[in-house]
Amino acid sequence: MAMGTGWFSARPNTASAAYPARAFQLQSVNAILDQLFDTRDAGEDGSVKITLPREAENRMLVPIRVEASHSEKVAIIIEQNRFPLACVYDSTDYPAGTFIGMLELDESSVISCYALKQGLLYRHSAVVRVPG
Repeated sequence: MAMGTGWFSARPNTASAAYPARAFQLQSVNAILDQLFDTRDAGEDGSVKITLPREAENRMLVPIRVEASHSEKVAIIIEQNRFPLACVYDSTDYPAGTFIGMLELDESSVISCYALKQGLLYRHSAVVRVPG
């Protein structure tokens, strides 16, 4: 789960009228993308970037930095987690689009950042290995 100002996380106390509760319950990455973005087609864009350690010392606290400037919505998906959606961010109030937080991984995984920009979906991914 990622934490930070403006992030929607799986924590119930951060829910709001726009909180995508159903998306956090989904176990399929494709279903999550359909729910949040109405598309699964994601291209590459150099302005969408996640920075993660290649190997995490602690799977409960994996640092992440997301850069997705001028995005309408950003989602972080941990593909090998039982519930892959880690967070959703509506970036209308933060056009610079740089966020720092922590993730919790069930196991070594591909972490993907999806960003919606002017109606198009972009993705950047990285692999993180965690101890045993």
